[in-house]
Amino acid sequence: MNEAHVAKLYHDFLRLYAELDGFACHDRWYDVIYQLSEDLCRLANKAYEPAVLSFEGSNGYYPAVLEVKEKFGRLRVSVAAVSEEMQALVYQVEAIDMD
Repeated sequence: MNEAHVAKLYHDFLRLYAELDGFACHDRWYDVIYQLSEDLCRLANKAYEPAVLSFEGSNGYYPAVLEVKEKFGRLRVSVAAVSEEMQALVYQVEAIDMD
């Protein structure tokens, strides 16, 4: 993914991507990833009191994306500290076939 897209994702969703070491996918996934990021953060902010949110990623207080890669035309997203509803969103994105 190009540097501008990566920078925007890190800037807008720093807590979510604090433990991620880059995006190993094509630029065509940017809109999908951005929407997933918004959805995950929206659910996380509803689930947890903002005053007690930790910035430390996958410590159980806030969801963390650990890996984003493209494989065989599909996106693979590894996450930690997510609810069932959040995981369902990830599965929906992983079902999209861009080939």
